[in-house]
Amino acid sequence: MEEDLPQPDAQEPQHNEEAAAPRGLENAPEAAYEPAAEPAYEPAAEAAPEPKPIVVSKYMGKSLKTIAQWAQFFGILGFVGAGLMVLVGLGLTVVSMGFNLSYYGSINGLVGLLYLVIAGLYIYPSNQLVLHAKASKAAMAQNSQVKMEEAMAKLASAFNFMGILTAVLLAIYVLIIVVAAGAAIFGSWF
Repeated sequence: MEEDLPQPDAQEPQHNEEAAAPRGLENAPEAAYEPAAEPAYEPAAEAAPEPKPIVVSKYMGKSLKTIAQWAQFFGILGFVGAGLMVLVGLGLTVVSMGFNLSYYGSINGLVGLLYLVIAGLYIYPSNQLVLHAKASKAAMAQNSQVKMEEAMAKLASAFNFMGILTAVLLAIYVLIIVVAAGAAIFGSWF
């Protein structure tokens, strides 16, 4: 059986991968042997215009100064309102302790705690408004872009907080109205 198989000649070169590779690419990865793909045609992208810096005119500067003054006023007013709410909340809570957990004592205590929570909610936006006013005044005095960005970030933060709080309170009001209407309509059936 072995006689039927052809024997390789000693003179015939052995074909292997190294022998088939072009000169100088013996150790190159196989991907190097593939022809390069034609680049896809892409139209030249139009250069985007560079953003122009915002120029603050005299009128805009006057408006920003007015906004800063009102923001400071409302921020301080918020702190005063929060302080008064804390006093009323503590007063109602202390007065409720004298009623020995009667109906009126527990209601006064709950209202007192509600006042304390609302006072806490007033502090953050009030602080952001005061910080906006300080940064805005400094930006106008120093003609500083960085300070103006800081001022706008503080103002945006105050409005974000107030917007989210308003949405939550509106949802609570709707829930209270639905529950009260349901109790009024279906309460007579029970």
